Amino acid sequence: MYTQKLEVRIEKKYQFKDNIVIDINEMPYPTAIFIPSVKEVILNNLAYKILGMEVSELFDLAAWRRINPPYLEDEVKKD
Repeated sequence: MYTQKLEVRIEKKYQFKDNIVIDINEMPYPTAIFIPSVKEVILNNLAYKILGMEVSELFDLAAWRRINPPYLEDEVKKD
């Protein structure tokens, strides 16, 4: 059975034959996307709310790493 791919975009919405593309803020649960090449974390509005942050506030990855175990890059490399 053929299943369409799911793509998450930021502030854009498209529908293609082979892909379903949704905006990150349309996801019904808190979502954080880590982009390893630029060491940046993108959050959707629900994630901002859960973390008690203002929407579009910069997620301080360095502070998060100090608080949490340093396994984030290991998980990314494993995937």
